[in-house]
Amino acid sequence: MGIAARTRAGTRDAAARRGRTFRVELRAAGGAEVLARGVRVAAHASALAPWVSRLRLEPTPLAGELVLVDEASGAVAARRRLDRRPNRHA
Repeated sequence: MGIAARTRAGTRDAAARRGRTFRVELRAAGGAEVLARGVRVAAHASALAPWVSRLRLEPTPLAGELVLVDEASGAVAARRRLDRRPNRHA
């Protein structure tokens, strides 16, 4: 891992330690559903990976957008697009 990668990782970890909390929302055509609140993670799209993985394992594949929202300001910190991939484990 190069110095730039270590610096980015350290910056993200520092942001998470500063006490910012986020909520995870699934936004689709029908509206938004809050999946988690009070999450302390780095404000980066990679922080949404656990939710993306879980949602892809659902029997009915979901489509929409997974969004990391700052609890204090309501600002979107990161987003990941979900597609309707079939569940290969079913």
